[in-house]
Amino acid sequence: MPLWRNILANYVGQGLVALLTLVMVPVYLHWLGAESYGLVGFFTMLQAWFQLLDLGLTPTLARELSRWKAGAVDGNRMASMVRALEWVFASLGVVSAIALGLAAESIAHGWLKTQSIPASELGSCLWSMAGMIAVRWLIGLYRGGLGGMERMVALNVSGVTLAGMRAAGGWALLAFWTTRPSVFFLWQLIMMLMDLLVSAWLFYRAFPLRAVQLWPAWRSLDGLWRMAGSMAFLAGLWVVICQTDKLVLSWMLDLRAYGCFMVAVTLAGGITQLAAPLSQSLQPRFSMLAAAADREPLIRLYRASTQICSASVLGVAGALTCYANPLLAAWTGNAEVARQASQVLPLYAIGNAVVVLLGLAFAVQFALGCTRWHVIGNCLFGVIWVPGVYIASEWAGAVGAGWVWLGGNLAFLILWVPYVHRRILPELWWRWIVGDVGAPALAVLVGLFALGRVSIPAAGRIETLAMIGGLAVVPALAGLLVGKESRGMVVAVLRRFHLAPVVR
Repeated sequence: MPLWRNILANYVGQGLVALLTLVMVPVYLHWLGAESYGLVGFFTMLQAWFQLLDLGLTPTLARELSRWKAGAVDGNRMASMVRALEWVFASLGVVSAIALGLAAESIAHGWLKTQSIPASELGSCLWSMAGMIAVRWLIGLYRGGLGGMERMVALNVSGVTLAGMRAAGGWALLAFWTTRPSVFFLWQLIMMLMDLLVSAWLFYRAFPLRAVQLWPAWRSLDGLWRMAGSMAFLAGLWVVICQTDKLVLSWMLDLRAYGCFMVAVTLAGGITQLAAPLSQSLQPRFSMLAAAADREPLIRLYRASTQICSASVLGVAGALTCYANPLLAAWTGNAEVARQASQVLPLYAIGNAVVVLLGLAFAVQFALGCTRWHVIGNCLFGVIWVPGVYIASEWAGAVGAGWVWLGGNLAFLILWVPYVHRRILPELWWRWIVGDVGAPALAVLVGLFALGRVSIPAAGRIETLAMIGGLAVVPALAGLLVGKESRGMVVAVLRRFHLAPVVR
């Protein structure tokens, strides 16, 4: 399937899922309250920490399936590898569920700070979370494999359908039956089990395991451990970097304040969701291009995608920064939640925009099999980040953690990534940060300066959200027109729809 179709499928599918997520947050806040919504944020954080046990196998499997599709890996060996990984992930899921279930009482009594939720209710929620974390392992395996085989349409159709069922059922449950968080989390567990069945069915259709025995052939994993080991260490370090603030704050803040913090983090996370479809479509294509002798197509695609991401994510992050309070008030319908979350949103929004650019740089290193420099950089970053988050959180709470998140990611982008490029892609060592990131970012900044002079008139919630969304387009478009490769893509799209003249 052409790359642009994969990107379009990912943007439509994941855009709808992200929209559903954003729509449901104020619904959950209304029916559950900020305190119970803090449990949703706590579960999101737990999922990320348990991914430490992934051992780097999911992205490595996606890479191997991309190579299998390109004809570089034998099909029988690939099938044995998949079966062995199913056993690994199923075992990890069981161990994770048992560990969290046994710790449920301690977490309910000693970690979470609540004013109105009984400990028994917290314990029931934590047992449902344990079940979801167990199921999540195999879902990640199958969906990661589908992405590696570029089955983006099936992946996104199933994702949108299940997200719609989960949202509709959750709303009906809260509105017409009960607002008990334990029942809400039980519904989420049921939907995740359905997700597992659908994901497995789609994966087996794309990659049937006809001649593979039920028992695993562990020797099929021998060639994976070097790449997976590097990925495991890097993924684990990245989880520590991304989730330390959320873990520390879940202990320092009461559940209501933590819920407000997670509202801001969820909205800022929309920036990474905005770029995720592009990144997921590019990763298998980067891997295929990296296997070729000529690196020029890889470099050209890398530069174009960087310019597009730089313009789009920085434009959105800037709009979230300029209009944080009115945006949050219109979105959540809760003035107090908006007031607290607006202090954190700008820091995490801009920090997440930088993370998107760092992710593209890593995607190319991963495709080239050169993850060593990224590992070293993240180690250096982590040594400063972890104690920095704790100290800043003690000093200024969620705002302090946000400043560390923004400053650390900016330092990594400006100081470390150019050094890595000089080692593996010397022709890009300064062009990438100056031309592909810096030039679109400067154009976005100019657009934001003009945007900051525009005041949002008093209007309804939907109208306010629409106005802010429309204003975010201005700086993003300015950034797209500055980059050479991204400008060419914009012109090509306009010509396709007969909106730009054809120069002969």
